[in-house]
Amino acid sequence: MRDAMEQQVLPAVKRCYEEALQHWPELAGRVAILFAIEARDGVGRVIDAEFDEDETTLESVLVQACILDGLSGTTFPAPRDFGSITVRYPIDLRPKE
Repeated sequence: MRDAMEQQVLPAVKRCYEEALQHWPELAGRVAILFAIEARDGVGRVIDAEFDEDETTLESVLVQACILDGLSGTTFPAPRDFGSITVRYPIDLRPKE
């Protein structure tokens, strides 16, 4: 799971965020992604994704939509017993100083 996040999701998050920084250089905050992974065709696929509104402080709907779009094509190891699992993944985003 961690490898899929680091290799597939985090680069997409970084790209989305860096594009937004070109227009809003001070944009910063946290996104807490909630998503479900279900076993399909031997791999785990994202079937539902949203942001935890209580923990997400990044005020950019465009960045959030970009992140969800990037997450939609991510594959993970299939959950055990070929069921589904729910994941909560917080990410802090800050401009480089």
